[in-house]
Amino acid sequence: MTCHITDFIDMHCHILPGVDDGPADLAQSTTLAQIYTQAGIAAVVATPHFLPGTSWATPAATVHRLVDELQHHLNQLSIPLRVMAGMEIAFHRKLEQRLRAGDVLPLADSSYYLIEPAFQGDQGECVSLLTALQLDGFHFILAHPERIEGFQQSPHLLGQLAEQGVLLQVNTGSLLGRFGSTCHRIAAELKEQGHLHFLASDAHDAARRGPLTATDWQQILELPGGPELLHRCCQNSARLIFATDDQAPHDPSLFRNQQP
Repeated sequence: MTCHITDFIDMHCHILPGVDDGPADLAQSTTLAQIYTQAGIAAVVATPHFLPGTSWATPAATVHRLVDELQHHLNQLSIPLRVMAGMEIAFHRKLEQRLRAGDVLPLADSSYYLIEPAFQGDQGECVSLLTALQLDGFHFILAHPERIEGFQQSPHLLGQLAEQGVLLQVNTGSLLGRFGSTCHRIAAELKEQGHLHFLASDAHDAARRGPLTATDWQQILELPGGPELLHRCCQNSARLIFATDDQAPHDPSLFRNQQP
């Protein structure tokens, strides 16, 4: 089963300048883009934090404008990276209201929203609301659940969400052990259970939390079941982002990984 890094779409990264804890300016965004293209990655989804009540709550129209401006800048520099619009939406009590009002963006004009749970505290409310909204026709991807304390303490909840159709995105750094042993263990368990649907870098900067590199890719390839995992995750990202309206991938079984 062959999969190359050029097939990888990073569907969770912080590449837009000046909107959150990602790049401070256009120069830093450009550096991130160069790292991506040097690795062979040709497409990313910009997912700035959307955290209501803070300065990290960029309106949807502004995100689209910043994506267009960054894309134009990269094109002028002949940096061959396609940037698409999205958000990393913090779970909050008015989530349903904002979803129904169209105030938050799905990933790359798909029907899937990237949701970041609170890092601390019980996840019961998050699980209940996402499950109910799934049944009401919304579609979700949970951002890096392996890093969330409530899911670390009750990992069975992730299996419940996955069975209800909520898709799970794991950070590449977690799978490679860079966020500590607990994150690594949960990421590995999700992989073995077939509940790791997407890998993403969650890149923020060029140093401490950078984009996926060719070395990272090779290290994942060398994991047990690594080639199959990468093939499936690349397939899932392409299915999510490039499906036509007639091919809208609303059946979560389409995304389930084969166990290695």
